[in-house]
Amino acid sequence: MECRQKNGWMMFLLLLLALAGCRQPSAEHPASQTPSSKTSPSERSADGIHKEFIEAERLIGISVFHHLIEQQGTEKNVFISPYSIQQALVMTANGADGETKEEMKNTLLLSEMKDSEINEAANTLMNSFRTLSDGELLAAHSVWTGLDINPQFKQTIEQYFDGKACKLGPHPEKAKRKINEWAAKKTKGHIEDIAGNLSPNTIAVLLNTIYFQGDWAQPFDKAMTYVEPFYLQNGAEKKHPMMKQTALLRYQENELFQAVKLYYKE
Repeated sequence: MECRQKNGWMMFLLLLLALAGCRQPSAEHPASQTPSSKTSPSERSADGIHKEFIEAERLIGISVFHHLIEQQGTEKNVFISPYSIQQALVMTANGADGETKEEMKNTLLLSEMKDSEINEAANTLMNSFRTLSDGELLAAHSVWTGLDINPQFKQTIEQYFDGKACKLGPHPEKAKRKINEWAAKKTKGHIEDIAGNLSPNTIAVLLNTIYFQGDWAQPFDKAMTYVEPFYLQNGAEKKHPMMKQTALLRYQENELFQAVKLYYKE
């Protein structure tokens, strides 16, 4: 999948729809083998990173996902980045103190870790993205606030998160333009309007952006994409492009769902 093109993300979403409506496995589509590799992607990404930090990200992701499902129901697709949520709040916690900081660390499930350990873990995880041997994954962080910025906080953001802490200023439209320019630059033009309608009462804006471009370990053949019926939860049918391939993949099913794991290169 080529995500440099703006429709690359749509391709990914179409793939998710196709997986949600996949048929029962058959002899033609076995699903029990993992692509060979000396170490799994999860093992490689966790090298040198505090295990409690990694576990906290996983649990936060599940918790937020459940909360969104409860709020929005199951009629819509829900797509979140646990990494983005964790990193933005971890970064911001460096500007908190006392009871507020303790509450933030408890929410992040990191109360047992020292502040220095948390920042180092966040930095190691971010830097691991920059060592991909195939593809490209760029993460960026920033804090925009109308409050005075503590020099120590600004230094911590720059040192551990390669981020920036900026003043919003008194003019919402000017602030919005600066934030959008930052987001467009960090996502290579894919996200050009992220600020929304800022008001003079806005206290702070926390941002994390992720740009990803990669190829499937087992690519899909474009000639094998066909428009077929897709069945919605309410029983309605709609025509949708379905990507197809025959491969040995990790697969799971129960009375509620079917799932398949697809790897990217490296």
